[in-house]
Amino acid sequence: MSNQPKRLGNYKQLFSLFLCFLLVSVALASSGCIGGDGDGEEGLTLTVITRHDTSIQEAFEGPFLNSTYAEAANVTKVRFMQPVPGLWPRAIDQGGIDVAWGGGPTLFDQLSDLDYLKPLTSDTMQSTLAEIQDSIGGAPMKRYNDSQEPVWVAAAISSFGFTVNHNVLDAYGVDTPRTWDDLANPEYYKDPPIIGIGNAPDTTSNTRIYEIILQNYGWEEGWIKLTEIAANSAIYYGSVDVLNAVETGNVAIATTIDFYGYSSMQDYPETEYIIPEGQSLLNGDPIAIVSNTEQLDAAEAFVEFVLSPEGQSVWLDENINRMPVREDAFETEYGKTRTQLHELFIETINNQGIEFSDALANSYEGTVVPYWEAVLDKPHQDLRNAWNALITARDAGKITEQEWNQYIAELGQPLITLEDAQSLNDQMLTDSAFANEKSVEWAEAKRQLYSQIEEEIENL
Repeated sequence: MSNQPKRLGNYKQLFSLFLCFLLVSVALASSGCIGGDGDGEEGLTLTVITRHDTSIQEAFEGPFLNSTYAEAANVTKVRFMQPVPGLWPRAIDQGGIDVAWGGGPTLFDQLSDLDYLKPLTSDTMQSTLAEIQDSIGGAPMKRYNDSQEPVWVAAAISSFGFTVNHNVLDAYGVDTPRTWDDLANPEYYKDPPIIGIGNAPDTTSNTRIYEIILQNYGWEEGWIKLTEIAANSAIYYGSVDVLNAVETGNVAIATTIDFYGYSSMQDYPETEYIIPEGQSLLNGDPIAIVSNTEQLDAAEAFVEFVLSPEGQSVWLDENINRMPVREDAFETEYGKTRTQLHELFIETINNQGIEFSDALANSYEGTVVPYWEAVLDKPHQDLRNAWNALITARDAGKITEQEWNQYIAELGQPLITLEDAQSLNDQMLTDSAFANEKSVEWAEAKRQLYSQIEEEIENL
């Protein structure tokens, strides 16, 4: 009996060692260090960190592995990783990642600033990049570091606008909107709302739309415009939820990225994707090679494939419906069957967008996202009540047009300046307690303002 505790202790120690060995073995196997997934006779495993969903991953994986690019680089397997953007640097630091793909210019500019992207300066990459336009519709398709070396290149292009359901618009007897100003028009105020927008923290595409509006109108006027749009709208907690709302007819208008709209048009003939006239922009969606890859040839092979006409045509898949960066994707065998998408491509690249600064957006995005939620989502019903009271009073002749404009300016006046947003940016990103404290403060201030305006109007 006296030896039992010691014997149990030995068993526990052996069991712990076994678990450690098992975990290390699994980790090594998954990373390709042992077994047939890494280098060796069975070929290389390429690891891609991405924001693209599984449908895009699966669409590209097979064609790439069956391509001459993969064969020449001895790549026989692709592993995809999808951490949230904030964890990308940590994931890259762990090693074993070769390519970064998808997620927008802001994310890739941040990675470049932190030296996580390898300059695309080899003869292979220079030849590949030479086939991609430097800019499309005024938007850069390549980004350079301080040494003027290319660090990322666009693999696809995107625009931002809204998808409308013409059946619902007709049922309410309202015109098809064409600009952001239209979405802010009180004529689109209904109960329940017929406009759907996304809560900023839950959808990066809608966040980009809000940043487009801020840069299109300027900081103060931009927040007034965003407040008017939010007052007209229902708020959803994800970009897919916003899209589903317009497809099912719960709303007539939904703010979306272009490929959501194009997919909707394909499946729901009553829908149409609209790029706001002269008020949107094109984004180049990047691909890059991470700085610490140990499989440079394999990484370059994947980038080559994605940027080739063959690879670009994968974006045209009916389950993806994204715009390629190369128009000759439509000259491939499959591309020739997507005539409607080609027409939309031409319309997209010919749209005259706004001058948009990714650097400016990046300088305040960490503040803008929680601020949007604090002042427009958390007190949303109070905002809707104040908006309804204002519209009712104006329609009844209780307030003049000048008084209406004064109230609207007061309703949307931002609580912080552009400079405040920039100075708070880093702390809002890194100090969750501070960010929560500021959010509560902003939400309460706006809730009181909205309630005050509603009460004032009702007492006229």
